[in-house]
Amino acid sequence: PMRLRRETSVMLEVQLDGPGIVRYIATPEGYSVEVNATTGERNFSPSVAEIRNGSWGTGVLATGIINVTTANTTFTANVTNLTKIGRNDLWVATSSADDLATAPA
Repeated sequence: PMRLRRETSVMLEVQLDGPGIVRYIATPEGYSVEVNATTGERNFSPSVAEIRNGSWGTGVLATGIINVTTANTTFTANVTNLTKIGRNDLWVATSSADDLATAPA
């Protein structure tokens, strides 16, 4: 919702039906970086693995992890360092509770 957006940040709210991890990356809107050197094919969105690793080319503005420890409860993260002019994309991937033990600090 717009009420959660600020000039260069946004509050990301998540709720899962069980414990798990939410990982996110923020990029400028429409950012596309991955080009296959063999085929020239462009990748216009990060893969789940790239979101989980917090990396997708050189245009990532912010990355983060939300540890969801309780089902059906809202957890939040303040996503900062967004572009002031223009729009941003926020890419999100979830993992099960089994992944909690291996989440980076």
